[in-house]
Amino acid sequence: MVSNAKDEISNMYKVYEGYADQNFLYDFSSGDEEKFNQRWWEMYLTVHLINQKLKVINNGNSNNGSPDIKIAFKGKTIWIECISPTRGEEKNKVPALPVSILSDIKVNKVPWKEVLLRITSAIRDKFEKYQLYLKKAVVSEKDIFIIAINCSQLGKYGFIGKSQLPSIVEAVYPIGFNIFEIGKSENINDLSSSLSYMDRIYKANGSSVNTSIFLDKNYSGISGIIGTSRDEFQKDKPIVFVSNPLSKNKLPESLIKFDKRYEIIKVGSSLAVAIKH
Repeated sequence: MVSNAKDEISNMYKVYEGYADQNFLYDFSSGDEEKFNQRWWEMYLTVHLINQKLKVINNGNSNNGSPDIKIAFKGKTIWIECISPTRGEEKNKVPALPVSILSDIKVNKVPWKEVLLRITSAIRDKFEKYQLYLKKAVVSEKDIFIIAINCSQLGKYGFIGKSQLPSIVEAVYPIGFNIFEIGKSENINDLSSSLSYMDRIYKANGSSVNTSIFLDKNYSGISGIIGTSRDEFQKDKPIVFVSNPLSKNKLPESLIKFDKRYEIIKVGSSLAVAIKH
């Protein structure tokens, strides 16, 4: 399995080499797990997009002040900023859960809040970089700007959230827990479900974090979020896209192939999440 992963990485790099910045190999082979995962995600996503026949532009300057991936499409520019968030530190850290065996089964609390805090922090950091890119005229107000988050370092529960939707969906839409209701007949077939509303979560120190930024016009510069938990050993995990309904510059729907696309829509006086395959 390890040898296969090495061969695949070697083959990927043959495609990616012309797009890598000058520090890529140093970071990738430094022995630092965090740097490796970050750089692997940049390389993997770039090659993934090239394999979809997209016009990826050599952006070797990315470590010196521009986003990681640049795509040209019909006179428009699409920028993608990649990040692979870590478990974090101190009281808000995503815990490493113990592994159960048949002779010693353990019940663990799913760290959904800690995961969300790491993802919202990653989005906030990349949005701040986006604003810096605008200020330096690296990125235009008319460009499509996407944040690509790889959740593989957040552990077993890093990708699927408390609602059973991806955690990146819960980080930008006000989605809480699943609510199940059984009708008066108390028959299991008379069961309905809905999602509760949750537009913020709280850190260990009591400060609140917004989890509904895609309903806020201040974030209209973000076109959407790409999310996955793929790593060098597990490449069958889905890659999904969460669209920003308030975005000034929307990603054309059929341009990039995703396993699923998510968008929040209004249904009467309520909000719902539309899922497209």
